[in-house]
Amino acid sequence: MIVQLEESRREELFFLKRRENINGVTVLPAPWEMVNATSYRAIFSWEKAKEPEIIDTDYRPLIDQNLKMLNAMAKLIFVQKGFFNNNQKAIGTRLLLKGIQIT
Repeated sequence: MIVQLEESRREELFFLKRRENINGVTVLPAPWEMVNATSYRAIFSWEKAKEPEIIDTDYRPLIDQNLKMLNAMAKLIFVQKGFFNNNQKAIGTRLLLKGIQIT
């Protein structure tokens, strides 16, 4: 998955540089980091007005659930988006969490 994310990140950054017609910007680190040879840690974000939906295996919303009490696996639904920070003259990508499916 990291290989696909890195490829997508290169494309997003290339598109940003072309669209904004900018040179000499700082490229911020990827929103993931290697923990060890087989594991990565990722940072996800979302817009407050569009918090990620939490659903069950039948795609029904889970409302008012204490997720800490569930002993279950989760699938994350996310997209990678590029951004340009004009104040810092920096570009980067972020992982936007769209939903969580509890299995």
